[in-house]
Amino acid sequence: MKNKSQLVGLFLLTALILTPKSWAHEDVTSKIQGAEINLVERGHAFAGEIMGNLVFGAFDERTSTSEVQVRHNGKTISLKIGDFDHKYGGSISDTISDRDQGEIQSTTTQVQFLGAEKTGPNTGRIALSIDGEVVSIQITGQSFENGHFQHPKFEATINGKMISFEFSGQACFGYSANLAMMIFGSTAHLLK
Repeated sequence: MKNKSQLVGLFLLTALILTPKSWAHEDVTSKIQGAEINLVERGHAFAGEIMGNLVFGAFDERTSTSEVQVRHNGKTISLKIGDFDHKYGGSISDTISDRDQGEIQSTTTQVQFLGAEKTGPNTGRIALSIDGEVVSIQITGQSFENGHFQHPKFEATINGKMISFEFSGQACFGYSANLAMMIFGSTAHLLK
């Protein structure tokens, strides 16, 4: 009978681990701040400004996709991130047009996740491809607890410019990668 109770206990523990609610992060308001980055984050969603442009971004836990919308040049443009053609990434496009001349200029930024690794007790690295260029994003947390960076700082060089931001919350590698893709991808597009 002891084996049966151990089996039931193991089953209940497995069910708890596999329940999406057990993966959820605390539902508290956090800040994401850096030079020209001023966002408020809550429940895997953020809103605020990047480079003076209004933005809203969110990670959808059900579909493991992300989307960030940027209000730029009088219109809303979107970066949708997900598993497309067996690659996790997405693109953001912006077209400037004139009523008399038609399309004047079209700009697209491609973002793709390449990998992630833990490099120290509270540090990690995320590799992205932005327009075919490998970008290494350094993550440094105040600590790393329960699989999450606590109050991490993200740093990368995009188009020759050092971009960094600090997140006052906590982020696992998956959410860190999605934050990096949404924020650095949008920033790379706005720098063009």
